[in-house]
Amino acid sequence: MPPQEVRVPVFLTGLVTRLDGFDFCMDGATYGLRTHQGPARLKPTNEETQGFLERVANTRLRVTVAGYPSWGAECNYVSVYYAAPSEETVKSLGISL
Repeated sequence: MPPQEVRVPVFLTGLVTRLDGFDFCMDGATYGLRTHQGPARLKPTNEETQGFLERVANTRLRVTVAGYPSWGAECNYVSVYYAAPSEETVKSLGISL
């Protein structure tokens, strides 16, 4: 029996972009995140996250997302279950800026 996949959440910070137009990835990702490590594809998993990403897409607001890495047929993406302004996320962790 093959080992079961262990799902470990990841946290990324960057600027959200809307993925519009033709997309060869066929993974259902609707947003991108420009990070220091490179671009990431985002697929929101709930309405709250979807609404937040839509509001901040293509703005200069730095955002933190949490989700599970997923592998599509052609591209990797993150199934996002949490997204918020990075400043709020840092403060919620008890870290002062």
